[in-house]
Amino acid sequence: MAWNNVLCMYYSRTGNTKRAMEEIARALNAELADTKVGNERLHKLVEEGRLGLKTGAGFYDYSGGKADEAIRERDRMYIELAKVLYFKDKT
Repeated sequence: MAWNNVLCMYYSRTGNTKRAMEEIARALNAELADTKVGNERLHKLVEEGRLGLKTGAGFYDYSGGKADEAIRERDRMYIELAKVLYFKDKT
């Protein structure tokens, strides 16, 4: 899986988001799924350029300001999770 991590980072840094998403899906599928063939629905979304918040569409529709709202909610949840995991009372 380490080699896949390197590929994901490379494609992400070169701006090839589509390829990065494909590598991430391939790596996760290989580690977590019984089948070694990726999810057809996910492959179709990537082929269509529907990469989620970044493109305004993916599994969900983020048009009309929905992306900004989703980003705010995602960030709020990450902050709450960080508080629980890293800033809990150590006594």
